[in-house]
Amino acid sequence: MRIKISLGILLILCTLLLAGIFSHNLAYGANKHIKDYNVLLAQFKASGATVRPQHATHAFQPFSVPAHQIMINKGVVDVLVYRDSKSATAEAATISPKGFIIGNAIMEGNLQPHFYRSERFILFYNGNDPTILHILMQVVGKQIAGV
Repeated sequence: MRIKISLGILLILCTLLLAGIFSHNLAYGANKHIKDYNVLLAQFKASGATVRPQHATHAFQPFSVPAHQIMINKGVVDVLVYRDSKSATAEAATISPKGFIIGNAIMEGNLQPHFYRSERFILFYNGNDPTILHILMQVVGKQIAGV
């Protein structure tokens, strides 16, 4: 009898834990496996944001790939598109926890850095607009570095 009750309680606790994990993933970062740039833009639009991609790319030192700039509402987000997830993961590992140092380079200026990663993308937002931060978290998950 005592074993059955303990096993039942354990089963209930495991069920609640898994339900919490899955509901969290549905609310934040359910789309973390986005691999296509156009799908990423579509997900931002589906979140209710106004999205305006800029057509030119620019160097974003010290990163090894150019950045695609997009406007999300009134904020600028740089999207670094890598060949594969492994390359994005390796470069993301060089970002310091607060986002001020990347590899051996120190980012300068008035910064409020927020970095996100999803599959083959690293996204950078410099700002503190809570709506934009929420949209980024909703579409690609929790930030990987930043303030």
